Amino acid sequence: MTQFTRYVCTCPMGWHPYPYCPYRQQLEPQHITPGQWRAAGILLQLEREGKLDLTPLRRPMFWWVPRALLVLAVFIALVILI
Repeated sequence: MTQFTRYVCTCPMGWHPYPYCPYRQQLEPQHITPGQWRAAGILLQLEREGKLDLTPLRRPMFWWVPRALLVLAVFIALVILI
């Protein structure tokens, strides 16, 4: 007799011999309207022309590095003193 691996599931069956649930419904595909496509195209064009920056959060990404180095230096100093 073949031994099956049981995969726990949240459906009424409770488990399946395969890693996916055959009873789970598929998600509906996301539909993008023509207006959303136009808006995305306009934003992309403005970014290419340099009039708009869509990535303002990438610049201050490593603000924590100097503070972390300071905390590390204080920690090392305390370890050496103790």
